[in-house]
Amino acid sequence: MSEHATKMPVNEEALAGEVNQEASRLLDTLLRYKNIILGGAAALIAVAAVYAGVTLWNAHSVSTASEELGQILLTTEGDARVDALAAFVEDAPDAVRNGALFELADVQMRQERYQEAVGTWERLEASLQSPELSILAKLGKGRSLLLDGHAAQAQEIAALMQSEAPEAFLIPVNRLLAAAAEEAGDTQTALEAYQALLSGGQVADASYLQYKVQELQAK
Repeated sequence: MSEHATKMPVNEEALAGEVNQEASRLLDTLLRYKNIILGGAAALIAVAAVYAGVTLWNAHSVSTASEELGQILLTTEGDARVDALAAFVEDAPDAVRNGALFELADVQMRQERYQEAVGTWERLEASLQSPELSILAKLGKGRSLLLDGHAAQAQEIAALMQSEAPEAFLIPVNRLLAAAAEEAGDTQTALEAYQALLSGGQVADASYLQYKVQELQAK
């Protein structure tokens, strides 16, 4: 079309009519589906209210459980603490349970209830998300097995950990491996673990480690 072509005049009445028709259709749609729209909004509000209530209840439950755990630790000891903690962890909220399990494993070991401690460490190992805390649980399990007379099993755990543990954990892993291997009669593995501890700069008990190396080398 030529630039000089005459432009068609805007029919304001027709345009107004189209706008009114479109607005009318929109209004009809809103009225027709008002129950669905309002129902959806009500559902969202209800869900938000339930979520807020659950969140507040969870926070209250965690706070109450934390107080109960603190009371157990303040008022019990020995076998009484073992029994109280064992009962507590069964119904404790997730946010509190792992801390209570660590306390339970610790007191079980101090009470020389090593077999029970192994089970507690296994529960922790299965539930912990942190790799570092999981390593602590494995160390605890290995130590409990060693003290319970299962040196070969403790050695297996330590040997697996030695290949996967971060450098910061190699010292306790090598200590467990050395003690377990020596107890299990694996002189060579024990010797290598003691040597690894020495080469890692364990000056605090270097004399003891040197003694162990010399003792094992003489066998």
